[in-house]
Amino acid sequence: MLKLAEWAVGDLLNARGYRTAFFSGAESQKSRTQNVVEFHVERTAGGGLKIEAEPEAAGTLAAMFQGMADLLMKAAQGE
Repeated sequence: MLKLAEWAVGDLLNARGYRTAFFSGAESQKSRTQNVVEFHVERTAGGGLKIEAEPEAAGTLAAMFQGMADLLMKAAQGE
């Protein structure tokens, strides 16, 4: 699913100067290390997730979520 999302929105992100990043277990050690450095994810006391990133990486993360949200909306509408 993560590879599919990368395939679906990767070009859009790259065109805006962003890149995809995810944690599937299949990426290289170097890629995992870079992603861990750029994104900090932790559980909140209420059971949610808190994601922090440096400004450069935060833009990539926001664009990735927006692309995924757009895909989900299209799927929900039957497109």
